[in-house]
Amino acid sequence: MHVLQKLIRNYKSSLNHFYSIVKSELFILVYLITAIISQLLFGFHLYGTISLAISYSVGVFIFSSIAFSIVFNSFKNTSSKIIFRNNNIQLLIIGLIVILYFLVLSGQFPQTSLLNKLSEPVRHFFYEPIMILGFSSTVNSILVNNAIAVIIPLLLLLVFTKQTKEFYVDKLNVRILILLTLLYLPIIIFGQKPVDEIVAELPIYLFIAVIPEEFLFRGFLQSRLESAFKNPLNAILLTSIIFGLIHLPINIRMYGETVGIATCIGNNAFGGLFIGYLFYKTRSIWTVIIFHLISGIALI
Repeated sequence: MHVLQKLIRNYKSSLNHFYSIVKSELFILVYLITAIISQLLFGFHLYGTISLAISYSVGVFIFSSIAFSIVFNSFKNTSSKIIFRNNNIQLLIIGLIVILYFLVLSGQFPQTSLLNKLSEPVRHFFYEPIMILGFSSTVNSILVNNAIAVIIPLLLLLVFTKQTKEFYVDKLNVRILILLTLLYLPIIIFGQKPVDEIVAELPIYLFIAVIPEEFLFRGFLQSRLESAFKNPLNAILLTSIIFGLIHLPINIRMYGETVGIATCIGNNAFGGLFIGYLFYKTRSIWTVIIFHLISGIALI
């Protein structure tokens, strides 16, 4: 009983903190309202009735708030700031270029769109030499995405930051990962995907999606924006929104325009918001990579 009371007390304290953030940051409040509407649209797409859509949306936010509470109550102090030697706009522009390359080389634009036609020669330029060497298309994707979306941002971090080693190599918050894994475990156990299918998809998901995205968005872009903004919350939110937008082409292809946009805002960007907060608190790229993998296995 004492443990349950403590958990409830911690949950309330985290919600009070979250409420104070929302009350003082209009940008975050507007985004959360948009995310709720997006969750309702996606829930209606899944279940077909407004009551189930509301239940789905409420369930997502309760689940997310519990995850937020776990992270919030595990850290008493604020995270250390990532220090950039050259605090100017040039590195941000480089980051946006890297994002564009990531989109182009992953071929996420709709097949009939002008952007897909314009990006096709670029993909051909990168993939053709690898094909000549005899590698499969899956290996192409792994090599090219990692080269563009992992190696380049990592090298830039090594050049422009003073604390790269500390949050890239030395930290792995095992306690946080265990708690969050326990939270997601029921979804994984009672999910509809068979275990052999999950095991087969796990390496591809890890190397093509999780590692490139976390190095690019949290390790590079969010840390760069934190250095540029006075309030780190703005950096976390902006990074999560861009993280959601990068999934827009593939989501539109899967769900159509309206639901595709809703999933980007209510699912991808909203999930990115929590991952960004986790990175801000732990300063560990490896922690968010493993968490992204666990949550991805549970939810996709």
